Amino acid sequence: GTPPVELASARRVVEGLYAYFHQNEAALPPEYQREEEALSRRVVDYIAGMTDQFAQNLARKVGIQV
Repeated sequence: GTPPVELASARRVVEGLYAYFHQNEAALPPEYQREEEALSRRVVDYIAGMTDQFAQNLARKVGIQV
């Protein structure tokens, strides 16, 4: 299986990005700023479409401990 350290890091990245975009909706790409869907759904959709590497790099960029 995946080592626990990697799982903990992945959890920090996903949870951190979720919180970040919930507090900074304007930081979402324009296609995820459509207000006919709930913010939670848009944030989840955006994060779900990220590669691991992109998510880790973005997390570092916004100050999340990876």
